[in-house]
Amino acid sequence: MTVTPAQIRGARAMLRMVQHELAEKAGLSQRSLAMIEIGAARAREGTLERLRVVLEKEGIVFFDSDEGRGVMLKGDGADA
Repeated sequence: MTVTPAQIRGARAMLRMVQHELAEKAGLSQRSLAMIEIGAARAREGTLERLRVVLEKEGIVFFDSDEGRGVMLKGDGADA
């Protein structure tokens, strides 16, 4: 599944993760991640895959439904 910039931003916010932390874990510069998140740069498929994998390891679930794409935290949400 290819993730969108909005899903990346939402996932990072749910995890309370700052850009430089996600960028470092995915092997990107903070500036590159910022540009991807605002849609100013088109990320390569491999880059989006690395971001997806990192965020899923942190407890994020990405999904597609009839209503659209989304993101949620695994578990019962007791930490929210």
